[in-house]
Amino acid sequence: MEGNVLGLLLAFTAGILFGLNGALIRAGSRDVSTTMSVLLSLVLGTPLLLAASLLRGDLFWLPAKGWAIYFGAGITNFVVGRGLYYYSITLLGATSASIIVTPTTILSAILAWIFLGEALGIKIAGALALTVLAVYLAGSKPSGAARDQKPGYKIRGILAAIAAVVAFAGSTILVRYGGSQYHAPLAGIFASYLVALVLVTPYAYMRGASQEFQLADRKALLYVALGGVVVTFAQISRYVALSIIEVAPTVVLISLFPLHTAFFTIFLSEADEKPGKRHLAATLASVLAVYLVSTD
Repeated sequence: MEGNVLGLLLAFTAGILFGLNGALIRAGSRDVSTTMSVLLSLVLGTPLLLAASLLRGDLFWLPAKGWAIYFGAGITNFVVGRGLYYYSITLLGATSASIIVTPTTILSAILAWIFLGEALGIKIAGALALTVLAVYLAGSKPSGAARDQKPGYKIRGILAAIAAVVAFAGSTILVRYGGSQYHAPLAGIFASYLVALVLVTPYAYMRGASQEFQLADRKALLYVALGGVVVTFAQISRYVALSIIEVAPTVVLISLFPLHTAFFTIFLSEADEKPGKRHLAATLASVLAVYLVSTD
């Protein structure tokens, strides 16, 4: 019983932390580029995950094939997915972007059915319809003004968030497979962060990261750095929760993070967002969609 309570608490905490991460990234996005935001999250998160995996002992359980699987997950999740998600935040606002990426669970279920042979329930049709509704509501009236209002910014923001869903879902399949084989989740996250850091660092410096770091507003950098630390603890809470309780309650509780995002952006003036009733409706639709798939 105590284990179930701890698992539920960790899942709920992960959702809060994911929401706070989005708000912090949005607050710093006026002066900090997407590339720098991703780089800082990896620089600050990698040593934290190394420490966590060493404390749990996971790092010594992961064979070479496991490292390869989690390297693939790191590229899709923390390079491609995170980059696209953060870019969408700059264009649509953190609340709208978080709503659009929430249906990752639904696409993950479809991909697991295709590639892993997992069962796919009949509720998937209703979940997909609710997902389309949520994306429309969140994208048709962004929760925040675009940091870059070049023509087509709204569609670019929506497409970036949808592409992030594909990347996140693909990494979920790799993580699910790796977890079923090796049972070393924290080592897996560390491996994923490590390969992402190795790839993003030279790219960021080719894009002028050193100069940007020197010239960027210190407060904006602090927001982004805090976001990087927060999302790392969100990942740890998520993976530990999944090791304690069933998938269904975990993903449903985590999928509440757009509500937390909206809450934090309201009180964080630098985020410059105004989430409204349509964003609440979109969040409820996406959470219901996740519930339908998770309880099949």
